Amino acid sequence: MGQKARRMPRVLTTSDLAKVFRVTPDEVGHWARKGRIPAFKKGRQWRFNEGEIKKWAKRHSLRPSS
Repeated sequence: MGQKARRMPRVLTTSDLAKVFRVTPDEVGHWARKGRIPAFKKGRQWRFNEGEIKKWAKRHSLRPSS
């Protein structure tokens, strides 16, 4: 019990990111296919690590919509 439990990173979908950045899910998928945004495939679906997306957005001076 002395070890700290590691939190699993939050994983986002193309729809999640589309809402955050106010674009279509197709646009997010296009960014992923072109390697413009950090992403990985889960089966046939693109997925995004929330922490990596935050770092990416900061590097590109993007601010998610509230």
